[in-house]
Amino acid sequence: MFVINKLIWLGYTVSSGAARVIIFFLLTLVFVQKDIALFAVYYSFLTVAVIFLGQGLGTTLIKDGSEVSMKYFNYVLLLSIAAASVITLALATPTLDLNLIDTLIFAGSLACLAINQIYRYYYIYYKKALPGLIYDLLALVLFAAGMLLCKLHLVSLKPLDIFFLAYFIATIINQIIYYIYVKRAWITVSDSKAFNGLDWKFSLNVGFVGLISTGIVFLLPYFSRELLPDESMSVLGLTISIIGIISVFSRAYMNYFYRELVECAKSKEEKVYLVINKKVIIISALVCFGSILPLIFYVKLSLSYITFNEILAIVVPVMLFTLSSQLSLVQSNIILFLGKEKISLIFNFFVFIVVLSLFLVWQYFISISVIYLIPMMSLFLMVLYLIRYAYFRILIRTAFKNGEAV
Repeated sequence: MFVINKLIWLGYTVSSGAARVIIFFLLTLVFVQKDIALFAVYYSFLTVAVIFLGQGLGTTLIKDGSEVSMKYFNYVLLLSIAAASVITLALATPTLDLNLIDTLIFAGSLACLAINQIYRYYYIYYKKALPGLIYDLLALVLFAAGMLLCKLHLVSLKPLDIFFLAYFIATIINQIIYYIYVKRAWITVSDSKAFNGLDWKFSLNVGFVGLISTGIVFLLPYFSRELLPDESMSVLGLTISIIGIISVFSRAYMNYFYRELVECAKSKEEKVYLVINKKVIIISALVCFGSILPLIFYVKLSLSYITFNEILAIVVPVMLFTLSSQLSLVQSNIILFLGKEKISLIFNFFVFIVVLSLFLVWQYFISISVIYLIPMMSLFLMVLYLIRYAYFRILIRTAFKNGEAV
């Protein structure tokens, strides 16, 4: 039973990243380059918005280390739906030139993904992965079914339409699974703890930290949409979809000890943090370097018309700066639980501004071949992430030494 539970846990942690890989692979079998490139832009926006909503609200939900009441949980879910609508109308519609129908579909997709992300934090916190794994697999099967119908010319849908329908149906079924799961008492939920108000300040800070830190890699297609041709955008979309599953192995290990990290910050047990942090870095390095060659050949197999040089110019730099970002994976979480989210937000915001400025300078003031765009951006990000790692390391050590843990 122990082995089965471990496999379910690993499957749940990998499932969302694996879904991204399979989704983009299926797109290459059915749709043309232009459609894939456009969906890559949409998907990058959705992913980053979900990081903002899911990480902000999800972390706030469990940050106290106590039981989560159903009333509180349902409130957060409803709040995520409202926030998804606002983000779509305020940001996605004007910047992506969405029409009315696409706006509704985009908002629906974002709401479904945000709900799933909050469930993910909830299930991870209670170390109960089976319902979440069922959701991810169901959504993927539904998406594959939609792609098959398009391939057979039985329906005429765009990639975003298929994506929304698959995740909308899966989200409804997931709601049913959740309530059955809770009522059968597989998860202990304290109904006696009344909703005592959402910590908006903490939630926004954590959301922005996730947006600026983790979200940068997923923002690359969005930032690059005016600079790169469709071929390069397709390679970038596939690469980032793979990175999503590569990075989850280290995140899987960290997430399994998520509750321990919360308690570590509260009890000032620095040794627990150091052990988890070291193992996460080792896992990240092994997985990253071991995945570069398979990733190159996977992209070449999926996009045979792209040359190896074009693939190398995107895959290798993106993989290396992703590895450098993983160095601070545990650090970023422990800093939040130490109550220093403001410092993390300010530093990550600085990184975000630097990257955005570089893209704007490249677009409007520099006339250099776009083949150097991703390598140059990745180099800057690697340097910034290494500086962040060193700074966070000093910050955490000082906090534990001075007894600043909360």
